Amino acid sequence: MLLSLLLGGSAVVASAQTAGFDLGRDFSIASNPSGVWSFGGAGTVTGAVHPLTVQHNLSADGGVNIPSWQLTHGEAPVVYCNTSGHGVSVASGQVPLAANEVWLASGQDGRPENFAIIQFTAPVSSNYLVHASVQPIYPAWPQGDTDFHVVRNSEELFGIYLAPAQTALFSNVVALAEGETVQFVVGRGADGSEYGSVLRIAALITHIGDGPTVITNPPPVAPSIVTQPVPYQSMTAGQSVHLSVLTWGTGLLSYQWLFQDVPLAGEESSSLIIPNLQPSSAGSYRVVVSSAYGAVTSRVAVVNVSSQVAGAGTVFFANSSTNRVY
Repeated sequence: MLLSLLLGGSAVVASAQTAGFDLGRDFSIASNPSGVWSFGGAGTVTGAVHPLTVQHNLSADGGVNIPSWQLTHGEAPVVYCNTSGHGVSVASGQVPLAANEVWLASGQDGRPENFAIIQFTAPVSSNYLVHASVQPIYPAWPQGDTDFHVVRNSEELFGIYLAPAQTALFSNVVALAEGETVQFVVGRGADGSEYGSVLRIAALITHIGDGPTVITNPPPVAPSIVTQPVPYQSMTAGQSVHLSVLTWGTGLLSYQWLFQDVPLAGEESSSLIIPNLQPSSAGSYRVVVSSAYGAVTSRVAVVNVSSQVAGAGTVFFANSSTNRVY
């Protein structure tokens, strides 16, 4: 039974939280399923789930291995998680990934498994508070459109088509019997093409007990930052750097990136790409996330830029406390 929906400032649940299942924290490459979480693919949003059985490592920048579950070797659907314990990046800095960050890609064109699925199976009969937030993994091209769905026992609770720059938030209380499931489903988008159909996802499911659920109407949820930008990146002149945040909040969220606490014109999305870095690009970056219900500022992300001059390396870097560039 669907008890409440937190979208656009509607009711939320006031209840004691007793346990939480965090997708990124709990992710395991040892087995699938692993605990309450499992990973698969399906031909339709509410169709039968085929487990992802192939383990594969993606080599991130610097040689860090990012494990994944795949349909077959090199074929999507695929679910990745940065289990390294620290922030990394892939695609030459284009995609920064926080520790325990998860992302998933829809099924490949021509395959019957159109959708990538992350499934939660209830360990006991209870009410569960389900939070899920998705964002594009790229801030611009090659990010493609996607669709995102939340399914309870083959019943779709939520579904939306997402343009390349759009995000989605689901926050709800769902009653589950032991062994029943909630699925987070990602597809190829309105164009039906797998190209760029990839989303970051943060999911937290909290067991809130078997007793009566009390519905209250507090103010809507102010913006908060779930995943902060990578705090320090050392780059070479001419390279690109990518900063991003993963956020929660009620209603439409707006973004403004700052460099040395000065707004960057036109940089108003959840991600920031700085191409062709120069020494003058070195410094402190942060983003302000705001809505009709409040605002929050990310932690500082320091970008160091080095250049080689006549065989000698010169490093330009930013002091995050004084914002001075040396």
